[in-house]
Amino acid sequence: MPALAAHLAAVVGELDALLERDLPDNLRRAVERARRAAADARDIAFLEGRPAPAEAGSGGDVRDMRGVT
Repeated sequence: MPALAAHLAAVVGELDALLERDLPDNLRRAVERARRAAADARDIAFLEGRPAPAEAGSGGDVRDMRGVT
């Protein structure tokens, strides 16, 4: 999902540019809500594209260790 995260980052940038303009209060609030939603979606897309973390305590060696204490 890195491509989606990049696209959403561009949307956030465009909304930031809109917020630099002189907007009526009701429109500004709507753009701010849209910006927060796009930023949340960007973050989710970024996290979904990352590999899952390794299992805690796992050294990567999964051989049978019977009898080892």
